[in-house]
Amino acid sequence: MRRLAVVVIILSVLTIPALAITITDSPPSLTLYTKTGLHVVKITATAKDDVEVKLLKVYVNDIPVLVAHKDKYKFTIKYKHELKDALREVTKWFETGEVSFKKGWRLRHRLTENHEKELSVKDYPIVLPPGDFLIKTVAMDNAGHVVTKTARVKIIRDYPPSIQVSTPSSVRTNSESAKVNVKVNAKDDLGLKSIELYLDNKLLRKIEVNKKSYSETVTLTVTGIGRHEIKAVATDTGNEKVHDVARIELIKNKPPTVKIKVENTRTKTDEANVKFTISYSDDVRVTKIVLYVDGELISEVRPNKALGSLVKTVLLPLGKHEVKVTATDDMGLQGVDVRSFSVVRDHPPSVNIITPKDGAVIWTTSETARITIKARASDDFGVKSVEYYVDGKRVGSGTSVRVNLRVGSHTIKAVVTDTAGQTGSDSVRVTVKRDYPPHVSITYPKNGEVFWTTSGKYTLTIKATAKDDRGVKQVEFYVDGKKIYTDTKAPYEAKATLRVGNHKIEARAIDTSGQKSSSIVLIVVRKDNPPSVRITSPKNGAVFWTKSESHTVTITAIASDDRGVKRVEFYVDGNRIAIDNKAPYQTTTRLNVGKHTLRVVAIDTLGQPSQDFVTITVKKQVKLPNIKKLTVPEIHWSAFLPRGKVVVIGEG
Repeated sequence: MRRLAVVVIILSVLTIPALAITITDSPPSLTLYTKTGLHVVKITATAKDDVEVKLLKVYVNDIPVLVAHKDKYKFTIKYKHELKDALREVTKWFETGEVSFKKGWRLRHRLTENHEKELSVKDYPIVLPPGDFLIKTVAMDNAGHVVTKTARVKIIRDYPPSIQVSTPSSVRTNSESAKVNVKVNAKDDLGLKSIELYLDNKLLRKIEVNKKSYSETVTLTVTGIGRHEIKAVATDTGNEKVHDVARIELIKNKPPTVKIKVENTRTKTDEANVKFTISYSDDVRVTKIVLYVDGELISEVRPNKALGSLVKTVLLPLGKHEVKVTATDDMGLQGVDVRSFSVVRDHPPSVNIITPKDGAVIWTTSETARITIKARASDDFGVKSVEYYVDGKRVGSGTSVRVNLRVGSHTIKAVVTDTAGQTGSDSVRVTVKRDYPPHVSITYPKNGEVFWTTSGKYTLTIKATAKDDRGVKQVEFYVDGKKIYTDTKAPYEAKATLRVGNHKIEARAIDTSGQKSSSIVLIVVRKDNPPSVRITSPKNGAVFWTKSESHTVTITAIASDDRGVKRVEFYVDGNRIAIDNKAPYQTTTRLNVGKHTLRVVAIDTLGQPSQDFVTITVKKQVKLPNIKKLTVPEIHWSAFLPRGKVVVIGEG
């Protein structure tokens, strides 16, 4: 929606003699200002006649904007509120009275106190852009008399003022406040009225201007560390205001920082060129550096930089000293650093090879030995490095190194360097020798040996010999790949319980270097069956007759075994009477009259026994009478089986 400035132009029409219309004088010219580019001009015109005002017209630059025509009781009204629009037409019926229209203007027809007829329009609005305009009012009576009145209107575009305010983005201060220069530039096309300056929305200063431009630097006092807002407000002659804002940070100035580093305080003589390294920094710049040693001014430097360093060397004697350095910034704040130190005599470093020892013999299982060389170094001020050499060739540095040495003699040297460049050394001689694997041999059982058992198992004692050029650590015994025992001392033996079958026996020797050697034999455990034995003579139940009280009997037996018969033992009535180690197995004994049990026991090479026995009878022979005639009576017999036994009964 357009905003329109409004001005009212009143054009008065006065009565003239009959048949004439008169319009009173109006201001010849009027200048109006607009801030929006459009201005609403309100026109009021009044025409009077002693008979009748028939027509009232309003022109803007000869363009009709309002026409009011009366014909008896009928009023025909044509109007428009902008020059570019077309006229609108309405009809109103009345004799006297007032008609109101939109936008607030009115058309009136009445009889005045002087008995004149009056036709008027009040507050008729017309929208005009910037420019020069001729506003003309024309009135006509019934007789056709015409009266004209004009007024000139000039509409000027009134632009708002402009203003710029600038300050430093930050200001440093040693206190809680600071003077700040504020640059203000303002202007207006018609004229400035005033400039107002605010700090954090509080009015600090108002400046009366009364001219079209203003450019000044104003000094304000800003209080409070932190961020602030400075606002400048420009007011033009039309009371239109604009503003601009500048932001500034008030920073508490910090003193510069300064540090001094003291070096080269050790000496081999009575004096040292002590090196002082001074480092400084500031949020803006350091303007002056001053160095004192033992209270005496040594140097003064003006770096004019925010950050930097400088070096100064001073010759000082042995003893205690104090160095002081001050740094001053561009606002006079000062930073200080003070150090106490002593110039002392520096002795050379010392080093001692801890491992290997001098004269050490190092054993290896190959052509080289990997060893650790370790040394202990010391210095009164500090060790810079320890370097190691083997046979004159550098092999590394640090607290220790790992190297490979070939078989033979070697010289190992350690060289220490302290922080002052002084050196010290230590050396040792070592010998690297070849360590060969151990030798092991199973002495029992022999390879391929067969062992017999009368049961399903056989207990075997395994024996081995082992030797090494440096020493045997242990001998491990394995049966069929499974370790059964470890022996750490000679003689090296182990017991094993073996089942019937084939077995691999292994003795594994390990020396003190972890080298291994093995000896393997293969053996067999077999089941041994007991021997067989049989008495071939006498037969079981045999009867021997004797005329005396005893009889000589020869006992004969046969015996066999899968591995061999060791011996055959002969027993009579439980008493051993003879032993025979070779076939044929027999013995002769004299037996008394009576029954006797003969037993033969065969024993094989494993001691397994088998036996056989028979029962014989030795009878004494009775002397028979001389029989001349023998008569055999008739015998009656019968047989039956009581409980399975045969019983023969005879009589005769």
